[in-house]
Amino acid sequence: MTSQTVEALEIAIIGGGLCGLALAIALRKRSVPFKIYEGRSSFTELGAGINVGPNSSTALRLIDEDLATAFFAIANRNPPPKEDVYLDIRLGAPSGEFRDGEVIETLLAPPTGNTTIGRNALLQMLAEHAGLTSGSGQKDAIFNKKLSKFSKTSFGVTLTFEDGTTAIASAVIACDGIHSTVRRLLLGADSLVARPQYSESGAYRAILPFKELEAILGPERARSSQAIVGPGGYIIYYPTTATTMNVGFWKWRKGVWPKPEGWLLDKQGQRMQQDFAGWGGVAKQMVGMALEKGGGDEIQFWGTFYHAVQPEKCWEGRVCLLGDASHAMPPHAGAGAGQAMEDAYVLSEVLSVVNARKLHVSLQDQLAKAFDSYECVRRPRYQAVLEQSQASMHLWANLYDEPLTKEKVQIWRDQVRESFENIWHHHLEADAIKARKALEAMLESESI
Repeated sequence: MTSQTVEALEIAIIGGGLCGLALAIALRKRSVPFKIYEGRSSFTELGAGINVGPNSSTALRLIDEDLATAFFAIANRNPPPKEDVYLDIRLGAPSGEFRDGEVIETLLAPPTGNTTIGRNALLQMLAEHAGLTSGSGQKDAIFNKKLSKFSKTSFGVTLTFEDGTTAIASAVIACDGIHSTVRRLLLGADSLVARPQYSESGAYRAILPFKELEAILGPERARSSQAIVGPGGYIIYYPTTATTMNVGFWKWRKGVWPKPEGWLLDKQGQRMQQDFAGWGGVAKQMVGMALEKGGGDEIQFWGTFYHAVQPEKCWEGRVCLLGDASHAMPPHAGAGAGQAMEDAYVLSEVLSVVNARKLHVSLQDQLAKAFDSYECVRRPRYQAVLEQSQASMHLWANLYDEPLTKEKVQIWRDQVRESFENIWHHHLEADAIKARKALEAMLESESI
């Protein structure tokens, strides 16, 4: 390559989950060339459901207005008149003046409320909207490609997959989740920073039908998003289809995670009953229903892991970490997917600057400045949300006391509102403008 050659830009997205597809849509919208490499044979998302608050809705709209429209066309919302309600929060056991099941806070999140959807339904919609399921765009999605290593050169990154094939890209964006291969390769497999850490909490999970929940909860509570806080834990549920609720029974489980490999503990039915023995009648009935649907003692406990330790920066050379590959967080604030969407939007904006410029500045140098501009605005934001997500387990699980006082509940309500409002109300578009301007200024100074 001569100094007068302008190197073409092509992005390799590793991972075809929610983050990778959101980035694909954002890049497609901004005419930035990419290929997406997915380890499975198709776009498939594990997990039951996802909830979207105001900041996530904003990110979807900024990525692509049509994407936001398509999302809200298929998503679930609380029935009228509770469309703006994020959660009704109730007590899971009687205490002091408070009854079992009493509402202690109605958390409002206009204009979205708690908009929810099944993860796989969302994934299929994203893949279609990215233009990867039909037409000429299908060539940009390559399946059965599990990354084994990559090597960086001054002119690109060579990707090597487990099947022995290779590919070359200008830059690699890791969207391969909390188990990120790219993160391990970038930071070193034995590094503490490369691995997620146990949060000392986890959940029993269940998908429960509306009709059966109505017998326990009544029609209103069985069909709208709710959280129940009780001794040492909380229960949260929200609709993921027109007929079913995704339910998580969250508890502390202190100490070292007992399995060196794997995040699931089998045969946890008896432990689940013990964990919720001190709760009220409604919660115990929900536990009983979950055990019945989950095979009794066969029900599993899902340990929650997150990136408690972060590297000095989320990129190196031509490789950048995004979403859960960069900052996996506990789900206690419902914020992880939203942060991935925010990442995708801001990164696509700075990469569009690189793609549009015809400068005699090396692409490697332009990419380094793009990633640096991205991180300067995103890191404070995603780190604050990560920390709040971990702290939210303390909020949910440590309120209950006997006797519980009105004063303690009021202090708690103020804390909950503040923590969620900090997540929901953030000027994302201003972040992107700041990152773009910083990048443009750096590139202009080098091109003179």
